[in-house]
Amino acid sequence: MNNMLLKLFSGCLLLTLAFTACKKDDITGDVQDVNIYKDKTTYEFLKSHSSFDTLVQMIDAAGLKDKINAQGASFFPPTDWTIYNYLSARTLIVQNTINQNSKWGLDSMLYYLSNNIKGTRDSLQMYLIAQPLTFDKLTEAGVKYPTGLANDTAVVSYKTVTSGLGYNNNFSSPIRVVYYSHPYKVGNTPNTTDILCTTSGILTKNGVVHVLSSGHSLFFRQ
Repeated sequence: MNNMLLKLFSGCLLLTLAFTACKKDDITGDVQDVNIYKDKTTYEFLKSHSSFDTLVQMIDAAGLKDKINAQGASFFPPTDWTIYNYLSARTLIVQNTINQNSKWGLDSMLYYLSNNIKGTRDSLQMYLIAQPLTFDKLTEAGVKYPTGLANDTAVVSYKTVTSGLGYNNNFSSPIRVVYYSHPYKVGNTPNTTDILCTTSGILTKNGVVHVLSSGHSLFFRQ
């Protein structure tokens, strides 16, 4: 019975997420003018796109707006799809271990962030680097930077491509695609995951935004 409920829940959730992911938005990975948001702060940029509706709520709950808008800050925002995947995974865990009717939804996440339960507020800062990482600062080998999370680092690099990798296939000149690499552990085994930034180098009034692919696990927890 439990397995049937879990399968039904998973199927309904996937349909909901698929509908959400299909909403029209212009954060697509296409080649864009990186200067069109220079009159907006990073927070205002996020608020102007439906792909980050849930992320903005999380930033507000965590009280991180000022840090996101700090001068010279680079932000690697996860999309709402990434957040929804995390919430669905947490829901399955509590249904398997606590109560089959329990849900770990956005209200739970916002409560955790507001009270920094299990360091959730701190963990959200792993997507923040206190340096303006424009394209001219990046290298193919990558550089390790401290993130906003204490004792945490991430490697930012780029690769030069001519097509594919989630970007528009119609461009003719080589472009640089940015990767954000963050360590994580499976048990006691250290690993590193390289996350493609589907939209890169967006210049805001206060810093730089590189939008992470939706395929990664929020907080890099496996």
